[in-house]
Amino acid sequence: MGAIIENVSGMRYADFLAEKIFIPLGMNDTAVEGHERTAIRRTEGYRQTKNGFVPSPVISMTQPYAAGALVSTVDDLARWDSAVASGKLLQQSSWKKAFSPYVLNDGSVTRYGYGWEIGRLSGAKIISHGGAIDGFNCAVLRIPAEGLFVAVLSNTGIGNDAETVAVQAASIMMNPVPN
Repeated sequence: MGAIIENVSGMRYADFLAEKIFIPLGMNDTAVEGHERTAIRRTEGYRQTKNGFVPSPVISMTQPYAAGALVSTVDDLARWDSAVASGKLLQQSSWKKAFSPYVLNDGSVTRYGYGWEIGRLSGAKIISHGGAIDGFNCAVLRIPAEGLFVAVLSNTGIGNDAETVAVQAASIMMNPVPN
């Protein structure tokens, strides 16, 4: 996708995202790593070993390219979700396709839209996406009927499941314990 964006727009992938998405949405701390526009708060990535956590080896972000390599904050991700919910980023018809299960040629229905996993939590439709790279993992989820968005960013790498934490947080918000 990154190569297509560069070819069609005539811009570097990082510049396109900044100019067309991040800056207009006020996502000042979000960028393709190495192309940050502000001195964002950075943290080192870690991996778990049998002796505890140790720093993860640093990898070149040219490896994941458009499949990852983004740096962000939970505040910027909340700005992004607000833009999604209000229709600022794409037309509602585009989001409907992205957030609907894809139907295969044989008629089988998947649990995946265009980049999003679709499922249910406490009876409500949940839309989520996660990712991981050496030293970091993340998960975002939306529950549109509840107006709920959860973002979990972790610097503990693959195997420490941010998605589980995101689902647990959403469950608590949907089913609060009475005082």
